[in-house]
Formats: sequence, structure tokens, C-alpha cells
Amino acid sequence: MNRMILLGVLILSLLSAAYKNAGGDAGASAGSLAGVWKDRETGSVITLHEDGSADIRIKSGSGASGELAFAVPWKQEGDIVVFSAPDAPLSDLRVETIDGGEVLTDGTGNFHREASALRYDLTQVHPVAGRQGVCTENGYYWVSGSGTLVKYDSSWNLVAENTEPFEGCTLEVNHIGDIDVYNNELYLGVEYFMDGEGKNIQVAVYDGDTLALKRVFPFRDDTGQMECSGIAVDSDERTVYMTSWIDDESSEYLYMYDLDTGGYKGKLKMEPAPKWIQGIACFDGNLYITSDDGDADDNEPDHMYRVVVSENQETGSVSLEKTFDDVTRQGEIEGLSFDDERRQFLLLYNRGAKIKAGMPSGFYEGYSEEIHEVFVYDMEEN
Repeated sequence: MNRMILLGVLILSLLSAAYKNAGGDAGASAGSLAGVWKDRETGSVITLHEDGSADIRIKSGSGASGELAFAVPWKQEGDIVVFSAPDAPLSDLRVETIDGGEVLTDGTGNFHREASALRYDLTQVHPVAGRQGVCTENGYYWVSGSGTLVKYDSSWNLVAENTEPFEGCTLEVNHIGDIDVYNNELYLGVEYFMDGEGKNIQVAVYDGDTLALKRVFPFRDDTGQMECSGIAVDSDERTVYMTSWIDDESSEYLYMYDLDTGGYKGKLKMEPAPKWIQGIACFDGNLYITSDDGDADDNEPDHMYRVVVSENQETGSVSLEKTFDDVTRQGEIEGLSFDDERRQFLLLYNRGAKIKAGMPSGFYEGYSEEIHEVFVYDMEEN
């Protein structure tokens, strides 16, 4: 039996009892060990979420049939990761330093912490008129609300606004998610969204100056996509990517359309898939996704993940890129954008409103309205 199989068998035997009893106390401790850890020899991945849940994917062969996936509770005790269950003995992975890097190990396999691709230095915060998405091109910024579009100049002065962006849509829609821009055309995922569910999803293209609707891509309703929280244009691959926010199987995929023809190209499976996806952007050949996976009630931060797309565009390897513990107040993460010219990263973040089923529902103490801000970070290579 080779090392890869031995590793899978050992970890599975340690975790099987915890998996069977995963409904028990999750031990909601985040600690410094939360993040993505990968065995570079086998490709097995452990994702430790700050809410006390863990996704574990053990590679024991090639293809989908060679992967075993588990969702288990975890907690941190010192430098030990404990996978716990009420009726099972604790099993653990300990932290060691190998070749100058932090590693989780059970004595058989080494899981390396996946490092960020970039460093982010927060330099500016701008209040904006929109709670959904942000994008930038040639010194201009565009921001989407659930039912609005606005444009700002390089100094964040408002220069254009469309408060009726659904005029011209043939299907009933009421919601815009995160947005992107390419060649002064805005790409929007529009839909009818209510009580956490979406329908009538479309890729709508708008003029970057007038903010008026220009054309709509035909949407394939047999792809499994249940909602559209964000959209990104990869001009090199001539691909438009769409995300789904709903926490079910449909959100494990990115849905791809041809940038030139509007035709459906297929879907890409993310491994492991982030939860509660809010936005997507393409930068330097990789995809970046924001995830509303922190609980604002408990002051838990949200996160951004990097997706490295396979050559055949069928799968994407996901790793943690940044934890947003530097925003004004924890709330709801939204869209993102990269400014290659200025080497800046833009993030839209909302605070003040309580969010239920994806929709504002009352306010936190000290707030009488929701505040929308774009956080601007200078970037450097890691």
C-alpha cells in the first residue's frame, strides 16, 4: 500500500467517529490555525473555518472517485487541532515547523498552510452609494446597489447615476450583485431575488458612461445555477464567470459564458468550495472570491479566497487569501475589484444592518442606517 493510501486510511480512521457525530458541539474556536492546509504530495486539503467547522478532502486516487470528503467539528487547543465528537476519543494534528514553514502533521502526512499570493495594506476608505459591487477601469469606479448603478471619477466624485437599471429587461428582475467592467462596458448578474432565492438570472451588459442597458446574454436554465451573487470578466480566456450565493451544491461551481458570443461554456468546480459567495474578480491569471462566512453578531471577520483554475477550466483549487479583520466594523462583505494600474485592491463592505436570508433586517445598536464603504488596499507580491 503506497504512502498516499496509508495517509488517507489513517486520517479517515481518526475522523470517522467525529464525522458520524458532526451534529455535536462544534467547539467554536477560531484561533490562529484557521485557514487552508494542503498536503503537497497527495493533494489532500483541510480547511479549518473560524466558525468551528472543518472541510476535509482526502485524495486516495485519481479523479472524483479517488476523493473522500468530510465535514467535521474542530477546535484549537494550544498548538493542537482537535477533531471532536461526543462519543469518540479526540484525534488531533499538531503544529510543527518544517523548512521554516508551519505544518499540521499526524506523523504520516504534512499539511502546509496555503500562503496568500499578495500582501494588502489598507490606505483609504470611501463611503459609496451602493451595497453590492465595485469595479474599476481607466481611473473610474462603478458601484452597484441592489437596484442602482453609480459611477465615480478618480477622486470618488459622483459623475453618473442610474436609479432605474432594469429598464429594458424583458424578465422581471429586482437585484444586482457584484459587477465587473471591460472596455467601458459593465457586466452585471441580474435576477429576481427574494427571501434567499433567485430566479430569472441574466448576464446584462451596460454602457460605462450612460449606465444604460445595452444587451443581455441568453441564460441557460439547465446548468444548476440557482442564484447570481457576482460576475467577473477574464479577457485573456474570453470568459465571463458567475457565482451563486445560496449555500447548496450549486454554489460549489462557477458558471462560465463566452465573452464574445454570450454562449454557455460550462461550469468549474471549486475545491474546496467557499461558503456564502458574495463577489468574484480576475487578477493576474487567478480568480478571487469574497465569502460572507463570518458572523457579524459574534464579530467574526469575512474572507477572500484565491482560485487557481485548471488548464481545462473544469476545476479550481481554492486557498485562503485574506481575513478582513481590519474593516471599520464587522458586517457583510460584498464585491471586489483589482486596479492593476495603481496596484490596488478594492473591497465593498457594509456595516450597521443585520442580514437575514441575504436581506437587511433591522440594525445593530448605534446604527439607524446601513453604511456602504469601499476599502482600498495597496498591494505587493508576497
